[in-house]
Amino acid sequence: MQDTYRPLPKGLKIKDSEVHGQGVFTEVSLEKDWVLGPAYLIYEGKKIRLPIGGFINHSDTPNVEKKEHLRDPFKVQEIITVREISAGEELTINYNDERYE
Repeated sequence: MQDTYRPLPKGLKIKDSEVHGQGVFTEVSLEKDWVLGPAYLIYEGKKIRLPIGGFINHSDTPNVEKKEHLRDPFKVQEIITVREISAGEELTINYNDERYE
């Protein structure tokens, strides 16, 4: 049986970041509105962070954002590009819109 689990989508790597500690970088160019995969699952009010969600650094001018949708029985927050991203760029998101209960 082939192992299909990938903690990060193909073409993304965790590397040292000039923004903060480590970050997620793309090794390939990405188009606008590209779905990179789930960053968080929300189940029974608990938010479960997945690998990509743990390493994307904050920026006031982000190149990715979260989109939430239902995937029964979870709410899923997926990471989607908001513009074209060149190979070698760090992925960043604006965490100022985070709401904690």
